[in-house]
Amino acid sequence: QVLPPLCVHGFRFSEDVEGFVVTLSAPLVSHLQAQLGSTVDGLHTLGSYPAGKDSDYLNSLFVRLQEEYADDQPARDMMLHALVSVLLVWVSRQAIQRRHPRAPR
Repeated sequence: QVLPPLCVHGFRFSEDVEGFVVTLSAPLVSHLQAQLGSTVDGLHTLGSYPAGKDSDYLNSLFVRLQEEYADDQPARDMMLHALVSVLLVWVSRQAIQRRHPRAPR
């Protein structure tokens, strides 16, 4: 689930739900979008992107992001930036795929 900036929201989960919530500052999102260019988007509009076949990959990425955030290793900010960038690329690719579906391979 992607919620754009200034979108009023709340979360209500059943007890059996497991997952992650990542909140990014607007300046960070703008910075990452500028690096990726205008062809890659996905964080400025509301969207829901099921993990599907990427479930294990995304879970490991979120776990690594959580571990890095909780630790105080050298170059922590750089690693967090890199991990968030990977997530942004994944979300953006999902948004692009939704707008322009490719034929199955």
